[in-house]
Amino acid sequence: MGKERKRGFVEVNIVFARIRIFLPLVLALLAPISLSAQSALSMSDPSILSKVVNSKTEVERCIILATPQSLAQAQEGLAHTKVIDESDKKALLEIIRGVGSILYPPAASPRAATGVQNAVRNGSGSQGAASASFSIDPTVESAHNGYSISLTQLVEASQGKIFAAPKGSQPSFLNEILPALAIFRSDDQEIARGALGYAERFSALADQQSVMPGLVQARYERLTGQPAFAYHSYQKLLDAYPDLWPARLELGIISLELSRPINALSFLEPLADLRAEDPAFLKPYSMALYRNGKLAEAEAFMNKALGLLPGSEDLNLMLAHIFMDRNNYQAAQPLIDGYGKKHPSDRLYLYLKTLLSKAQGRNDDAIKWARKALQACPDDPEIMILMAGVLFQGPESGHKEATSLCESALSFLAGAPATDETGLPLYNPLQIAMRQEAKNLAERYLLLSAYNRQDWYAAVDLLDKSARAGLDKEVVATILRKSGRYAEALSFSRDWYSENPASEPAIEAYLRSLAASVSGTGLAAAGNTVSDGGFGILAPLGSTLNAQPMLLGLAIQLLSGSTSKEMRSYLYYLQGSLDADGDSAIDFYRKALIERADNIEAIAALAKAYADKNDKTKALFYIKQARMIGIADQQIEAQLAALEAKLVGPEVAVVR
Repeated sequence: MGKERKRGFVEVNIVFARIRIFLPLVLALLAPISLSAQSALSMSDPSILSKVVNSKTEVERCIILATPQSLAQAQEGLAHTKVIDESDKKALLEIIRGVGSILYPPAASPRAATGVQNAVRNGSGSQGAASASFSIDPTVESAHNGYSISLTQLVEASQGKIFAAPKGSQPSFLNEILPALAIFRSDDQEIARGALGYAERFSALADQQSVMPGLVQARYERLTGQPAFAYHSYQKLLDAYPDLWPARLELGIISLELSRPINALSFLEPLADLRAEDPAFLKPYSMALYRNGKLAEAEAFMNKALGLLPGSEDLNLMLAHIFMDRNNYQAAQPLIDGYGKKHPSDRLYLYLKTLLSKAQGRNDDAIKWARKALQACPDDPEIMILMAGVLFQGPESGHKEATSLCESALSFLAGAPATDETGLPLYNPLQIAMRQEAKNLAERYLLLSAYNRQDWYAAVDLLDKSARAGLDKEVVATILRKSGRYAEALSFSRDWYSENPASEPAIEAYLRSLAASVSGTGLAAAGNTVSDGGFGILAPLGSTLNAQPMLLGLAIQLLSGSTSKEMRSYLYYLQGSLDADGDSAIDFYRKALIERADNIEAIAALAKAYADKNDKTKALFYIKQARMIGIADQQIEAQLAALEAKLVGPEVAVVR
């Protein structure tokens, strides 16, 4: 037994001895094979290895540049590459998706639209914290490749958080800039400062081009209330990268905030197709159209924006203004009333509320709202003129105040500067148009006030200063004729008659102007106003009898046709005025009264005709009859008063 055990130990020792002998040989034989295998795994052909690195570097470079075009190029490169590992390819595609979702978000869904609206209203721009968070594709998340830190940073940034690369992690340009994207999903000042720090450090790196630092800086300036600096930053980016639509959008929004709607429209218009469904674009674009006075175009975009942003109060009020502009009061009213519940002192609200009440014939309500508007904006010329228009529409007791308001408003508008000290316009195109419309209205109100007062020289002076377009042509013709501007009155009424030969007001204006231009020349030269009364216009026809055939011919021709009683009454009166035979003239005046019993001109002419026949009783009868009916024409009243004084004496005439 001991010998066997001893022999076993000997045999084992022999085996180990053999192993010791052959081990160096085995190792020597195996060593080349082992080294050769390692070389095959980790030291591939240098040209292949170079292609892998350069391809990934190029993709990363495009991602870091981060323009819409460069991200698309990176995505396309990954779709065609044969040398990038599949897990890296998926990770890079996810990084592209994450960067794009934060910098270039798709149109916000209706649920997220409120966040967009709040971001724009608060002055933080269109890239506010409204979009959905970025989440990594599970198949990529489990791959554990070299891009896991970048992907985590994107996830955190999409939630408005900064995730710094852990100490000791492999250096990466991506990891140095991606945390800064948190600023686009947060309004927090601390996050903004941290993001700006990342952006500034990245900008200091050599040979790294990227729009991300510039966008981060511009957004930081927006968040910290520096719109002018943000404008400059976005403009610099857009000049360098024309496809950078967020910069263009922000420039449009800032331009609106800085009261530069013309600039805003120039920035936003190129995005109309690209961002047609994006409320972050639709709201500022429709506002830019509105403030540029393009109301018809603005309406369509406002309706679209309000479909996504139904609670946008300012858009609702602008839309109400557009409805009011085209007399759609039914559509405007709920929008106006809804806005007024939250903003009862808003200028535009009070302005529209006044116009709505006026248009609906509720003049007392219109005065109430206009006075509220005037209290809120006492030095606003448009509100002054709005108030004046309501007062002129009401009782005569308010006309003096209305006149004063118009005169004050016109004086203010005449002296108001159009630009600021830098030469920029103080008012947008819509405001300019509304001011011009208000100015035209004020001049028209004053002109009609002078017309109603029969202050013909004041009226013609205002007529010269104001635009005649839209004025009642009968008013224009009357002012020109009554102020003694016979040649202009004749020319104007002749053109009107030529354009509308069937129009009785045009015919009458032409006949009156023709008669006045013939018989009133001497009076005009003397500077006196001219009455249309027969004994005030056509009495001195001796030197111009050649006008009689034309006037009589026209009167007879018209009487032979189908005309109204009012027109026939005037034509008979005209014939009587042209007839030198007193008795024949009286017959024409009586015919005029048969057609229209309240024809004051014919009644006054009868009084004059009977006075000329020394029939005092009948003359006084017709003077009394004229006064009972009511004499609107102050000149006829003055002539009848003079005639009465001549007939009965000045003392009796005063008593009467």
